[in-house]
Amino acid sequence: MAVRVLLSCGETSGDLYAAALVRALRAEAPDIEVEGLGGPAFVAAGGRALVDAAGLAVTGFAEIPARLPRLRRAQRQLVERAQIG
Repeated sequence: MAVRVLLSCGETSGDLYAAALVRALRAEAPDIEVEGLGGPAFVAAGGRALVDAAGLAVTGFAEIPARLPRLRRAQRQLVERAQIG
C-alpha cells in the first residue's frame, strides 16, 4: 500500500516549507505520494498540486470576499481528495 500525504500550503512561505518537507519525505520513502494545495516550489520538489496556491493568499480582511469562491472551491477539492482512500 502506497503512503499518501495531503498538504495544504496556500502562500509563499508555506510553499517553501512544504517543498522542504516533500524532499525530506522522499529521501526516507521514495514511493510516497504527496499532493494537495501548493505552489511552484512544492511541485518542483515532487509534490502534486491538486489546487494551485496562486492567487489564494489574503493579507487582510477586505481581500476575503473577492477570493471566497476560489477558497471554497479549493477547500471542497481538498476535502474530497482526503476522503478518498
